[in-house]
Amino acid sequence: MKTKKCIKQWLFVVLVGFFAVSCFDDITKQNLPPMPVAFTYKAIDNDCLLDFYIYTTIQFISTSSLQGEHTWNFGDGTIVTSERNEPVTHYFSAAGNHNVTLTVEGRSRRQSIMIQDIVPILSVEPVEGGIHVVLETPVNILVEFPNPQNLSVEYTWFFPPRAFRENDLDNAIVTYEGEHPGALIFGNVGLQQVRLRIRLGGRPLREAHVLIPIGFV
Repeated sequence: MKTKKCIKQWLFVVLVGFFAVSCFDDITKQNLPPMPVAFTYKAIDNDCLLDFYIYTTIQFISTSSLQGEHTWNFGDGTIVTSERNEPVTHYFSAAGNHNVTLTVEGRSRRQSIMIQDIVPILSVEPVEGGIHVVLETPVNILVEFPNPQNLSVEYTWFFPPRAFRENDLDNAIVTYEGEHPGALIFGNVGLQQVRLRIRLGGRPLREAHVLIPIGFV
């Protein structure tokens, strides 16, 4: 009985301590004064809300208590000024860590932002029955990648041996320049690899590829 009573008392003390610390933490956070220089940021492009990619428009908002002119240094050669409550936007054209510094009245705050490179994703449009039949089933390849600044896009496709466009089965296609080669027919059985190189705004992205299983009925 004494053991159970001790355990109950111990649990009561732990719970009281937990709630006391939680309440103190909440009160502390509410009473913290605003920082002299601070800012928040978020992506505002619909295709890039969860990740920061190159060319993603990012909005920066100052939460500083200082009132003077705000100077933003994005670490890539771009420097802009704004008023305290005036949001500014910027995008980065290179992947990696970028240090953004806000300076107000001689005081500065720096934050590092990780910017990811854009990697195109290739997928195959599903067909009825789920099987692409050799020399029979047309294959349509879908391409997906964000292009928030609507930059120019150059496509170069590479195909395995005995790949044909659906409307030209007499001539195998090796490469194709253009957004989409159209429906394809494959003359070999097994996994057929199609590769795609993209230049976005003149800048090459990482090469993408897709494996397409071709079989018999």
